[in-house]
Amino acid sequence: PPPPPPPVVPTGLSPPPPHSSVGLLGGAGGLAGAAPTGVVGIGPESHGAMRKWFNDLVIGQQGVLFENATVQVGYRHAYQQHQGRVALYLKSKGGRLVEPRAELLEAPHLAWTTTQPLPQAVEPGTTATFMVNVECLAPYEGAPECVLSFTVAGGNTLHRYGLRLPVVAACFVEPVLLGAQDFLSRWAALGAPSADDPPKQQQALFARSAGPVDSSVMQDVKARVLLRGLKLGPTNGLDESNPSQVTCAGTLRTGTLGPSGQRVSVGLLVKLDAEPAGGQGGQGGFKLTVRAVHGKVALAFKNVIQAQLA
Repeated sequence: PPPPPPPVVPTGLSPPPPHSSVGLLGGAGGLAGAAPTGVVGIGPESHGAMRKWFNDLVIGQQGVLFENATVQVGYRHAYQQHQGRVALYLKSKGGRLVEPRAELLEAPHLAWTTTQPLPQAVEPGTTATFMVNVECLAPYEGAPECVLSFTVAGGNTLHRYGLRLPVVAACFVEPVLLGAQDFLSRWAALGAPSADDPPKQQQALFARSAGPVDSSVMQDVKARVLLRGLKLGPTNGLDESNPSQVTCAGTLRTGTLGPSGQRVSVGLLVKLDAEPAGGQGGQGGFKLTVRAVHGKVALAFKNVIQAQLA
């Protein structure tokens, strides 16, 4: 993997440009030379590896986002409250990459500011870096997409790759430390019937492909995925007596000001239960329940956690 840049602390970020829903990172106009006569994209043989890379980066700081015979795209990200910084590293594995461009597709819940654009070309065996600052403006579910395009010197084929960036809602969450009674009272309050769409409670029952779920698996999930990876806070005094259960809490930070003049934050609670062997296809699995003040946050966390554990 490409070497990481110096540690980044996303403070004092510049304001987003006037039209921040779509940004172009690198490139200064059209592709050099004759117009391309064909387009090559990402083949289905890459989808499995891309899914794993994406999920690893959701709970990790750096790694590979995409790789094929032509390029490797490295990735690094860091966040503080509602702001973050994302770096991509475009490495040429063969020929000279001409006019590389990266287009961020429309994402109204995020604002982007380019801080280091791509160069005009990437020489064989070298790596080019581009960086953006990102700000969360509102609750959302899913991940933004970046379209990377370039030609290889001496060829007339346009390489065009649609890449999901692991800038998920969980990136903008901070841990909340709760005692047992506080967790249970908030859990009950968020479980009241409502007409929210999507609902404030999201639930999933699913098997664990890696094998049965026991207390050691639950502790690993709690420490590695929920607390360290997704930056949730543990509940004090609730899980100790039940090794088959994990509870935690967090707050999604946004940069949008509410009626009080304070930035809007969205609280969320997570409860993960081990399903015994004999259920979920006979091998056991998980029962995941997420409750949040905003339904999109509950849905986002349900999907992210399920992708990590299934």
